[in-house]
Amino acid sequence: MKFASGITTILVAILLPIDAMAEGMRWAVPMLDSLDAELGKRTSYVIQRDRRIREISAMLSDPNTNGELRYSLNDRLYHEYYGYRCDSVLYYLNENLKLANEMGKISHVNESRLHLSFVCASSGMYLESKEQLDKIERSSLSGNKALLEEYYYDYVNLYKEMYLYTQEKANVSRYNSIYNNYLDSLRSLLDPDSNRAIYYREEDAKWNGDYKKALAFNKLRLNLCTENTPAYSVVTFQRALIYGMEKDSVNNLRYLVKSAISDIVTATKDNASLNEIAILVFNKGDVDRAIRYTRIAMEDAAFYNAKLRYSQVSNTQPIIEQAYDLKSRRQNKLVLFSAIAALFLLAGLTVAVIILAKQRQSMANSRNELEIINRRLEKLNRDLVEANEKMSRMNSEITEAGKIKEEYIGFFLGMCSEYIDKLSSYRRLIKAKVINGQFEDLKQIVNTPDVISQELRNFYQNFDSTFLHIYPDFVKDFNALLKPVARIFPKKEGELTPDLRIFALIRIGIDNSAQIAKLLRYSPQTIYNYRSAVKAQAINRDSFDEDVRKIGLK
Repeated sequence: MKFASGITTILVAILLPIDAMAEGMRWAVPMLDSLDAELGKRTSYVIQRDRRIREISAMLSDPNTNGELRYSLNDRLYHEYYGYRCDSVLYYLNENLKLANEMGKISHVNESRLHLSFVCASSGMYLESKEQLDKIERSSLSGNKALLEEYYYDYVNLYKEMYLYTQEKANVSRYNSIYNNYLDSLRSLLDPDSNRAIYYREEDAKWNGDYKKALAFNKLRLNLCTENTPAYSVVTFQRALIYGMEKDSVNNLRYLVKSAISDIVTATKDNASLNEIAILVFNKGDVDRAIRYTRIAMEDAAFYNAKLRYSQVSNTQPIIEQAYDLKSRRQNKLVLFSAIAALFLLAGLTVAVIILAKQRQSMANSRNELEIINRRLEKLNRDLVEANEKMSRMNSEITEAGKIKEEYIGFFLGMCSEYIDKLSSYRRLIKAKVINGQFEDLKQIVNTPDVISQELRNFYQNFDSTFLHIYPDFVKDFNALLKPVARIFPKKEGELTPDLRIFALIRIGIDNSAQIAKLLRYSPQTIYNYRSAVKAQAINRDSFDEDVRKIGLK
């Protein structure tokens, strides 16, 4: 017992931290399961996006496509590749920039440069982004409010990226100041009810610590989005960040999952939600999911092919992989401890088997001694009169069966006493005939079978009466085991037919055909024929004998 207790203590000590980690993420399982289901379909979503790209590319490859139509198709490909393949986005924007210059359309040139600037800034190419903006003459945008708004928005986006991700800490304050100047200019152009204007009010509330107000503004923007679109991915991600600042881990994860699922459905590779979820579940102890999500995020970042995004995602992978290795070592240690415990248990089992084997040998020796004693007793019993010897064997056989009720014992004891009295009377009668020299009478008595027949009938009648008293429903229950056409019904109530009598003996545990033949004064072949004929009509032949033995047990 001490050995088993020690092993249990070791196993609990190893397993307890794992159980604690699992408990910490129980509330998140349904959300993560829905995310895993969509991750399983990510290939099909990519195939859909690739099909759209191929359809547009096919139109673009037509030699008759030129001018405005070519510019429009390049723009469609830019939007299809946006968030999917950074290098392809840059390629089609540069193609449009060349085409716009060839057509001499300054509005198209400005539009292409603004798109290029935004994509470059978002991908960490800050010099290239600023170079495109510097090439745009501010005056050329004065007649186009939408492009002018985009111009200031691109400057805001560029300097926001620069002050957030610059490696030179001395430049943070300067970049932040320039960012705010351009933001003021942008806000002066924005419609107060536009998505972009509401976004900046949301940002102000968030950075001022007014998270309820920030969530209210975010809700307005969320109502303007269609679920499972790039815009929905962005707004839900930003909502998740606000909940994260509020320390609301449930809603933080809920909206990260919504954002990640939207990215998966739209086959967006430039995503951030999945990596954030990986960090969150890692901190909750779900290392397996964390490593899986991180690897998928790494694959997406590598496919998108922007160095900044790949760098951001790859920063978390070593930490998670280190924890994964630690967990693997812990599991290996658990396996080792389990193996050692199994060996100890096996050794204990082996000792127990050896002890049991010795005990069984000792019991076998005792049984052999008992058998010798029994054989001696049997030799003494053979000296008894034939009637007592037969009755002794009968009682011995019935006792070995172990299924006769007390009323049967009384029945057979009474019958034995009656037969002893009859044998005694029979002996006195024979003695008197011998003394008187009445040998002809003796011969007639010996040759008359009526006495035996009458005694046998009495035996059957007594057996039937006693058996049916103990098992009053035997005939009905026995017939239920037979096919309807083969059911057996006695001619008189309170009596059994020969075949019913055979199976009555089987019911009380006497199933050896030779024993049954001796008791009923039939030949063994007759008993066999009866049993075979009845069993052939049984509903379930394979279990028939066992079913008979169960009659009356319910």
